[in-house]
Amino acid sequence: MSMYKGKSKKIILLIFFSFMFGIIIAFGEAGYKYLKAGNNRGKYQLDSSYMKKSNEIKLDDEKYCISEKGGELEIKLPRQYVNKFTFEYFSEFFSGASIEVKKENIYGVIETQSICDKFMKDMPRSVVSISGIVTEIKIIFDESHNQLQVWNLGVDNSFKINP
Repeated sequence: MSMYKGKSKKIILLIFFSFMFGIIIAFGEAGYKYLKAGNNRGKYQLDSSYMKKSNEIKLDDEKYCISEKGGELEIKLPRQYVNKFTFEYFSEFFSGASIEVKKENIYGVIETQSICDKFMKDMPRSVVSISGIVTEIKIIFDESHNQLQVWNLGVDNSFKINP
C-alpha cells in the first residue's frame, strides 16, 4: 500500500507541474505575439483606402455586397505584423472564399499562403489566424447562389491566451 502512495504523490506532482508549465507557455506565446505587433497592438478596423474591389462587388453603406458571380477584395497593407484577420458577414446560405495572404517567411522572403474560409449562415464573424508579417490579403469569393455581405474588416493583435 505504501508503494502506491509514493507513486500517486509523484503522479500528482507531475500533473501539477505539467499544468503550471502549460500555463506559462500559453502566457508566453500570447505575450510574444502581443510584443511582436509593435505599434499595431490591439484590435483595429482596416481603412477602406487599403482596399480594392473587383467589379462584381458593390460598396453599399460601408458593406461590401458580393454578387452571385463572386469577386475579389484586395487589401494592401504597409508591412506589418498580423496575428488574426477578422471580418463580419451576412450569408443566407453556406458559401466560401479563399484568402491569399502575402507574408514573410522566416528568411524574410514574401510567400503566398492560401486559406480556405467557409461562411456559415448563422455565424456573424470570421477570424482567420495569420501570425506573420503581412503586405497583402486577398479574399476571393466563390460563385454562389447567395447574397453575401462583408464589413468591418480588421486586424486583431490583442493579448489573448489560447486556453
